[in-house]
Amino acid sequence: MWVNVLPVNQLTLRESQLRVLRALIRNKVSFLVIGGQAIACYLAKRTTNDLDILLSRSSSNARKVEHALQATKWRSAQGLMLHQMLTQQNKLIEYPDTKELKEVDLLSSIDAIDFKETYERSKIATINNLQVHVPSVADLIRMKEISAKSSNSNSKKEQDLIDISDLKSLME
Repeated sequence: MWVNVLPVNQLTLRESQLRVLRALIRNKVSFLVIGGQAIACYLAKRTTNDLDILLSRSSSNARKVEHALQATKWRSAQGLMLHQMLTQQNKLIEYPDTKELKEVDLLSSIDAIDFKETYERSKIATINNLQVHVPSVADLIRMKEISAKSSNSNSKKEQDLIDISDLKSLME
C-alpha cells in the first residue's frame, strides 16, 4: 500500500536551470520535474547537478515549450524544430544542446508512463521559491525501475537501484 508522502525539501538550482523553469512556468507548459531533483524533494541526502523535465507531448504544449525556449534557436541534428521533436515518443533534448553546458534534459515521454495520470498524482514542491510538480513517490519508483532496466551505464543503474530502495523506505 502506498501512503501519501509529500515533498519536504526545498531545492536550490543553478541560475541557468531556474531560467528554464521560469520560462516553462511563464508559458504555462505542462511538465514534471523528475529524476534526481524530484527525488531530492523527498530525500535530503540525494544530490544531482542536472535537471530532468518530463513534458506533456501534446502539440499545444510542445509549442509552448518552443516559445519558452525560443531564445536558444534550438534545432535538432535532423533539422526538426523543437515542437516537432517534443510531440514524438521518447525524445531526449539536452538544453542547451552542447555537452559542456548541458543543464536540463527535456523528455517527451517515458515508456509505460502516462503523463496525464502521473501529473494528476503529482505533488507540489518548492524549488528556489518556484512551485513545480514532481511525481508521487510511487511514480518516481516506477520511473526509476524503468530507467534501471534500460540503463546503458552501470553507475546509472546502480544509482537507480539506490534511489528505488531509498524511495521505498519512505513507504514503510
